[in-house]
Formats: sequence, structure tokens, C-alpha cells
Amino acid sequence: MYTDLWKAGIIEDPHFGRNSVKAQWVQQYEWWYALQFSVTEDVENQLVDLVFEGVDYACEVWLNGHYLGKHEGVFSKFSFDVADFLRIHKYDFLKGRNMLVVKLDTPPQVNAFVAGKKHLGLAIIGETSPLLVLYALLN
Repeated sequence: MYTDLWKAGIIEDPHFGRNSVKAQWVQQYEWWYALQFSVTEDVENQLVDLVFEGVDYACEVWLNGHYLGKHEGVFSKFSFDVADFLRIHKYDFLKGRNMLVVKLDTPPQVNAFVAGKKHLGLAIIGETSPLLVLYALLN
């Protein structure tokens, strides 16, 4: 998340000096990513997994409006079978268009009741934004 916000010019380089301290507000929000992609290759009768190399810390995932599931665990690999939800069209780019949506949850807070409530609702959706350490591969 920090890298994407830095590339968008919203925060300063989080790896320089004390910039990461100034950007601690980032972890108080849930964040949403959306990625559109097209599939033109026929994958009928094949296993099609959407593979994530990891998230920090938990997320929920949808493909074309279908809820695929939730995952918790820092940077642990996980996947979803998406064969039944994938839109595929060999010749028409738009008919083969898919929308992947990922909601990154706020990290667990040990002192959540002492520190106050978490803020919700801020969303950044970028079609071309890389999914941070979250990236999807069609196998």
C-alpha cells in the first residue's frame, strides 16, 4: 500500500528517513484495489487459479461480482479457483473482460479499544496500479 501511495504522490518515500512515521495513518484505513483484465485464451476444462503471493495482513477478494473468499496471514501465499467465474472470449476483447476487486483490511490492533476506532471507507481504485505485493497470476 505504501509503495502505491508513494508512486501516486500522496505520501513521501516511506523508505527514506522518518517518512514511514509520517505515513502511519495509512494503516488506519481499509484499502480497495480494482484491476480489469481480459482473457482470450480458451481455458475450458482446465484448472484456473488466481494466485496471491501474499497480503499484509488480511483481504477479501471478488471476481466479476462473485465473492471468492477471505484470507488472513502476513505474506502467506494463497489462491482461489476462478474457472467458474472467469469471462473468456477468444475474439471479443470486451466480452472477455474481467474485474478483480481486493479489499485490504486494517491490520489487527492490539490496543484498538485504547487507541480509538479505526477509520473506514477511504478507497483508492486504480486500474493500472500494481497490486503491491498482491499480484494475481492466471495459471
